Amino acid sequence: MALVCAGLIGVLLCGCGRDDAVIVGHASDTEQAEESPAPTDEPTPAPATATPTTQAPAPPPTAGQPSAQPSTSTAPAPAPAAATGPCSASGSGLALAKGSASSHAVQTAQDLMTAALGCDSGFLTTLATQDRTVLSLNDAQPATVFAVPDGDQRYLALARALSSAPALADDEWIWPGAAAGDDFTGYQVSISADGKWTAFYQG
Repeated sequence: MALVCAGLIGVLLCGCGRDDAVIVGHASDTEQAEESPAPTDEPTPAPATATPTTQAPAPPPTAGQPSAQPSTSTAPAPAPAAATGPCSASGSGLALAKGSASSHAVQTAQDLMTAALGCDSGFLTTLATQDRTVLSLNDAQPATVFAVPDGDQRYLALARALSSAPALADDEWIWPGAAAGDDFTGYQVSISADGKWTAFYQG
């Protein structure tokens, strides 16, 4: 009897040991399951992209401060030219007296009158030099005779001489015609029939 009980007790003890082992094994599996985090289905956030920046508009001008505007001002108009020129013949209103002179002589006389009224020192100097015009008994230089302003009023004297009708003397046309006589003491202009300016002098 005693042997039977002892055998039953041993069986029970052995059985309890196995169950405990099984239970302990299951407990270990459960703890491992709880410690391992479960995978989630949350999406991975995309990397941030740079947001373009815009420049703020310039502030409006404050009171008393002019805003930048393109200049619309124009240059002042030039002053009108003076009515009178720098010589004695300016504004005289004299005109050429053609008379019966040759066409070439008239053309040269008209050029001289225009230059005298316009105070054109350059033209008179050039033509006198080209034609070797006798300008005085002292052989004065053209640049000196026709310098402006003319204190001796030679431009007016030239215009006045050409404003009187010419006369023919020794194949030359002389303005004024009265200068063809011996007693004339004023300025005179001599032009050949082919239009060469031969002389401009007084007396």
